[in-house]
Amino acid sequence: MNHKLLASAALVGLLAGCGPQQEPAATAPGSAVAPAASPSATPAAGSASPQPAATASAADLSAGQAKYKTLCAGCHGPKAEGIATYPRLAGQSAEALAGKLAKYRAGEHVGPMSGTMMPIARMLTETEVKQVSAYLAAL
Repeated sequence: MNHKLLASAALVGLLAGCGPQQEPAATAPGSAVAPAASPSATPAAGSASPQPAATASAADLSAGQAKYKTLCAGCHGPKAEGIATYPRLAGQSAEALAGKLAKYRAGEHVGPMSGTMMPIARMLTETEVKQVSAYLAAL
């Protein structure tokens, strides 16, 4: 049984490496393209209620969809509906998904599929994590 899991993980890693790998254009660390906030997006003085997170741009969603199809769809399904032991990702919050991917990238065990997810998550840049997470949250 252990050999099957290791073989599956190796196969997923190999298949994930197939296809074109593009590096994003060089940007300064921590500089991500984000939509400009509207003047009404800032809370009024004394306001206790937080504003909703900015929505992802169409370009971010498109990039997230492309990266999802390349690295994730083989296991999680073309519409992120989940397949077998690979969970449904569609409709989860972008924050929760990005948090899990960040933990995988850091080598933390999140669940039983951590060994499979760690090398895949490490293939993603921080920007791609945000894009894929936004795309999945929008499904």
